[in-house]
Amino acid sequence: MENTNVHRRVKDNSGVYRFSSDSMKEDEKKSSRDDLHGSFSKPPRPLPVQQGGRVKDMAFWVAVILSQVFGLLCIALVIRWCQMYEGFGWEDPKQQFYYHPLLMVLGLVFCYGDAIIIYRVLSFMPKWILKIIHATLHIFAILCSSIALAAMLENHRRTNKADFYSLHSWIGIATFGMFGLQYLGSFVTFMLPWVPNVWRARIMPFHTFFGVGLFVLAVATAEMGLTEKLIWTDNYTTNKYVPKAVVGNSLGLCLVVFAFLIVFITTHAAYKRRPLPEELPAMSTN
Repeated sequence: MENTNVHRRVKDNSGVYRFSSDSMKEDEKKSSRDDLHGSFSKPPRPLPVQQGGRVKDMAFWVAVILSQVFGLLCIALVIRWCQMYEGFGWEDPKQQFYYHPLLMVLGLVFCYGDAIIIYRVLSFMPKWILKIIHATLHIFAILCSSIALAAMLENHRRTNKADFYSLHSWIGIATFGMFGLQYLGSFVTFMLPWVPNVWRARIMPFHTFFGVGLFVLAVATAEMGLTEKLIWTDNYTTNKYVPKAVVGNSLGLCLVVFAFLIVFITTHAAYKRRPLPEELPAMSTN
């Protein structure tokens, strides 16, 4: 016997009467069942971060490698740039000054930048080891910048120059002072065992924000000092591409790229370190 569709007069939500067939209802039910089954049969796409903080995203490792390449290139260029002037030496006040740009770039730029990203790059290591590496890189940055500041002040004393009269020096000493306070407060908060975990969790956002902010400020100060030195020489008065200006401008570009990569790695949410399995009971601690 041939199947027939039974049409019924039904009232929809808007109050209008329409004709519907049983076969149409069966098709709608079958379609809904298929959609429901399909939603469970297709698993969601896995995240690029595995448990324990291991990152598979290729962009992350490209950024990390490029950051180290440009960071080392900054150090090589600042050494070459200083040698194109008087070079290095502690006896001659002219040579003594060039420890200032070298150690500032080495400490408050390169080591500081690496200290910021160490938790994400070496995320497979236990957190207590990362804390020690993080703190050690900051100590090295403080030592380098302190010697650099002493070299500049001693140079000014021996050459009868005034101290802290330029915008570069004002922002530089402010950055150095805030960096020291940031390290002291962070050491007390995150390294001493008797600080409550609740306090650490509340301070962590400020610690992260001011850490990245001071790093950017340190790079900006280095750019100002670099430009200031080039203006004082004949690099901007000869209307020529003199070698000192070419190396100095190249150093400035590398500093910008290095800072951009460090900030990208630090602020990308997908690259944040995840606790290792043995650290899960202490997820709220830093």
